[in-house]
Order: sequence, then C-alpha cells, then structure tokens
Amino acid sequence: MAHIFTPPYSKTIPVGYDNVLNLPFDPYRIHIPHSPEHVLGTKWLDWLNDNNRFRYIVRWGVWFSAWKTDHGYWTAQRVFNGRHRSEYLGESQHLTWSLLRLAAVNISFPDEVYWFDKSHSRNLKSSPGGRGAASVTLQLLDEYLVTRGFNGLPQTTEWEGLADFRNWVAQSVADMSEVS
Repeated sequence: MAHIFTPPYSKTIPVGYDNVLNLPFDPYRIHIPHSPEHVLGTKWLDWLNDNNRFRYIVRWGVWFSAWKTDHGYWTAQRVFNGRHRSEYLGESQHLTWSLLRLAAVNISFPDEVYWFDKSHSRNLKSSPGGRGAASVTLQLLDEYLVTRGFNGLPQTTEWEGLADFRNWVAQSVADMSEVS
C-alpha cells in the first residue's frame, strides 16, 4: 500500500514542532519528552500507541512524515527531489523530540550528502558493536565539515548554525553514553 504524502502545511494530521505535538482536536498540544526515560506514562506515548502518523517539522525544508508500520515501529518518510527517503525511528517508547529532530535533519540533507551518508551509515550500523544514529550523525557531520573546509572558511551564520548543531549532536551522544 502506497502512502500519500501531504505537504508540510497540512492541517489534517498532527504536526510536531520542537517538543510539542499540535493536534487538530482536543487536547490540542502534547509535550514530546526529550529523553527515553521520560516517555513512559506520558500522553505522548498514549497518543503514539493510538495513532499511526504525524508530521514533524524543525523549520522550513527540514521535516518528515512519520508512519507506524503494521509491526508497531515508526519510520520517517519524505519525498525529496522526486526520490523517496525513509529512516527507521523505532518503537513508540523510544520516540523523543531529540530523535525526531535528528531524523528530520538527516532526512533533509541535500541529495549528494544524504545518499552518500546513507551508504556509509549502513556500513557503520552493521559493524560490530553497532552505533546509534547520533554517533553516526556526529561522524558524518565531522566528515562533511572537513570535506567542505569548515576551518578554512570565514564564519557565517550558516556555518555557525552547523557548528552549533554538531555540538548539540556531540552532547546528545555524551548524554546517551551516560545513560547506557
């Protein structure tokens, strides 16, 4: 069964921005927890268990539609430049706003980065002692910054934003390591 992808401004399905899921019906807003240990027993988990799709938007151009499979796990999906992209998100109890944000950024990379990184991340995930998405993203960000000459270019708002995001991913990896 093919899914019909609606534009990011759709008012017919719930839309998440940052750490809030906005619903077209009561209760209208549900908080999305930051870390997995805060998901159990929340309205967010209840909503995920009872529903099968939503859209998550970080900013214009950085978004995805989330779909729950028949097996109970979620995937991020998006058509970008005419090609379908899909990323595994996990089971409902593992969906946090930091994971959703990371997935939105990953699935929204330009074609040359996304498809190159997709083949690299398959290799990293299948390596012994497989690594989580945040660790893979951190490595890919470092490779991206090095190949684009990050240290040799004058500081711009875009580069500062990318550096801030890289630092945020690094902190997420550190936080996850402490929990494990």
